[in-house]
Amino acid sequence: MTKTIGKNIKEKRKKCGFTQEEVANRIGVTPQAVSKWENDTGLPDITQLVPLARLFGVSTDSLLGVATDLQGTAHLNAAQEHIAALLDSSQPIAERHLAAYRYLCEESDREPANYPLMCLCINHSAEISRYADFDGFLSDRPEEAHRIFADCERKNACINRYCEERSIIESADFAMAWIHLHRKEYDKARTRIKALPSLMSNNLREPLEAQLALFEHGYKSEKEVLKSNIRKLLHATGKEFAYSFEDIAREETAEESMVFYEKLCGIIKAYEAFDFLCAEAQEWQEEIDRFLPKD
Repeated sequence: MTKTIGKNIKEKRKKCGFTQEEVANRIGVTPQAVSKWENDTGLPDITQLVPLARLFGVSTDSLLGVATDLQGTAHLNAAQEHIAALLDSSQPIAERHLAAYRYLCEESDREPANYPLMCLCINHSAEISRYADFDGFLSDRPEEAHRIFADCERKNACINRYCEERSIIESADFAMAWIHLHRKEYDKARTRIKALPSLMSNNLREPLEAQLALFEHGYKSEKEVLKSNIRKLLHATGKEFAYSFEDIAREETAEESMVFYEKLCGIIKAYEAFDFLCAEAQEWQEEIDRFLPKD
């Protein structure tokens, strides 16, 4: 063991941007206990090692100072748990996404062929680009901003060249298009956008997946696929409406915005006719409501 457990805890806590109090609250101990661990005047109970490791996005072996080599899905799952904790911290939201990007960069370097990790990195960078564009985030650190977005271009190119999973490629291209839009790199944004599938396509896989289920297993199986397809339509509709209404609420008068809002609500409400979609339709309604004009 090259480091004490206490030094490991302190190092990983600071890397995540947590205070001792935040760590204590998340695993159900006192801040004084965390302080003792970090000062090597006490040790966490064995039952606290797993919650600590999950909070920091590492394995228990890593927390104990033993080398570990997470790979593939296990590595991705550990990273996602860690990112969820980072995004729930008390830092400003833009700083949370920056912390997520930095962490994912390190994890991606540990496993260069883990394309989902690489894609997550680009997605958090897209959030950074939004705050950089609208709120001036990183305006005092232009070199870091340039480095982040250049790194994402390299990662996106790597995913397009070597990844065989279409959903990962599309997710990376989608996020990269947002980065280019916020960076005012419109030709690059256009290239990424054109690489994405379109609603105008008559060759979508979902209708054929439903027919495959019908032919192979009968109507009962097709019915489940149809439910899944309708859910996908809701998510596509909700995302489009949220993006559109955010712009409309910003650019139009409050009266004009509300007219459009009522139309969007009517369409989202229609999805609630399906019992299995009620909760999700309401979540999309809440997402759209975020952009209502303030009184």
